[in-house]
Amino acid sequence: MNRKGFTLVELSMVVLVLGIAAAAVAIRVQRPLIAANLSDITGSLVDFDRTTRAASRAQDRPLRMVMNLSHGTITRADAAGKPIDGSTVSLPQGYRLARLLVHDKDFRESETNIACSRAGCSPTYAILLQTPANTQQWLVFAGLTGQTIQAANDDEAKQILAATLGGHHAH
Repeated sequence: MNRKGFTLVELSMVVLVLGIAAAAVAIRVQRPLIAANLSDITGSLVDFDRTTRAASRAQDRPLRMVMNLSHGTITRADAAGKPIDGSTVSLPQGYRLARLLVHDKDFRESETNIACSRAGCSPTYAILLQTPANTQQWLVFAGLTGQTIQAANDDEAKQILAATLGGHHAH
């Protein structure tokens, strides 16, 4: 018998093999993409803290960073808590602010304020970012300077925070 085409089974097998190959490529590309997004998000949070401090100094008035862990947003607001237009950072879908440590308080699913004085100083605080792949990154923001330190894990973030509090442990 002389065939001039492909059977449905043969075409289905080709489509299946191409689908498996595409899935393998997507999985290989996903991790670097998540890491790049985490780096961008980290940069955005560092910039937001820095610009809030600078705005407090430039305007000679206290400001607040309103951190909504449930919604993954950080909004700049005046001392009364009124949001300042156009001053919000929103995390991409799947990324979240998993925890916020301020002094000896541990926030997980709420909204809280980080006050920034007229001089551009805030309490030292730490944010735990979580990616869609459950990768986590701690960022510790020094209250007086705004310097940001990346901590490897919960213990290291708490140790850095405790060191800035004069030996009092953050739990």
